[in-house]
Amino acid sequence: MDTFPSVSFYENYLLQDAPVLVIDIDDSGIIQKLNSHAKQILGDEALGRSIFDIIVDFGNSLTLESLLQNSLKEKMLDLSTPRGLPETFYFRSIKTREGPRLLGRRHFEDEALYFEQIVDINKDLAVLTRRLSQQNAELDRLNQLKTQFVAMAAHDLRSPTASIQSCSTFLLESLKDALDSEHLAVLEGIVNESESMLKLITSFLNTATIESGHIELKLTKVSIEPTIEQSIDTCLSKARDKNITIEWDNEFKLPFIEMDRGKIKEVITNLLMNSIQHSYAGSSVSVSAHMDGSAVKIVISDQGVGVPEEVKSTLFKAFSSGKTKKTDNESSTGLGLAISKTIVEKHGGEIGLVSEDGVGTSFFFTLPLTQSKIIKNEHS
Repeated sequence: MDTFPSVSFYENYLLQDAPVLVIDIDDSGIIQKLNSHAKQILGDEALGRSIFDIIVDFGNSLTLESLLQNSLKEKMLDLSTPRGLPETFYFRSIKTREGPRLLGRRHFEDEALYFEQIVDINKDLAVLTRRLSQQNAELDRLNQLKTQFVAMAAHDLRSPTASIQSCSTFLLESLKDALDSEHLAVLEGIVNESESMLKLITSFLNTATIESGHIELKLTKVSIEPTIEQSIDTCLSKARDKNITIEWDNEFKLPFIEMDRGKIKEVITNLLMNSIQHSYAGSSVSVSAHMDGSAVKIVISDQGVGVPEEVKSTLFKAFSSGKTKKTDNESSTGLGLAISKTIVEKHGGEIGLVSEDGVGTSFFFTLPLTQSKIIKNEHS
């Protein structure tokens, strides 16, 4: 003889395993019990709340009486869920010994439609991703062509421009006592314009070097002190123009470093010129070098305008350093710090700054004593 499951079996199934929402409420609409599926959809925090707190009633017309009447007819309700978006269910109401019970199910046709829409969206995203990758590859190719063109054009222009600058300077120095003021002014104009053009061409070449990321180092084991002193000599004229003193603290005896002397001189000169441009007339710029672990650390400090906090993160990017305020409105391409960063990192070192707006700035960079970091940097 067949036996039928007990009422408790069905009750346990509804509360534990059934893929439907079971929501028990009291006569005032307060949620008293949720089955496992309802807890997954609504969360445990729905317990003790009014049923109308979780029903999204767009027309603001639903009452407890209308919710519970006509138990044979399904009512479409939107429920607020922890996911943030309302979800649609179809509910019937029944009466139990404990009070009203709401039984809700999803509309499977709606779910199938949503699934199809999600699949279509994913397909569209995959197509867009492929197109974006292709466009990025094309942009990289065009950018490389642009960099090569700029480098070639600048390289071809530099030699004749340097010749014009050199010859006009020679003529100016040789004939300045023999020329009248009008001809002298013309010759001085040629010298000044050719110098400006040469600086611009050099900036184009530097830009191409930064963008390509290709800087060749000619490493020799040397002392860094003479390189620092040569950089100071290079900047003395500009410092004197603003009555700025350059102080060189060389009390520490430093070991030899494997480095590209010309490139490191360029770094120190760039940092010194930057400090002079941002320093007030009559102030001083200090240069020091000391050991920092297994590296030599060079620090260049000024008493100038400082670097605003919002500029610091982009200061070592190309054309960014030109945005900082100079004390004498000096012109700048904004490439010096970017080039310095590339050179220092190529040596396996680090570059940075400490600055307080309106007080001054200390630029620093490190150079490792051993070549292992340099070799590792090359391989990377």
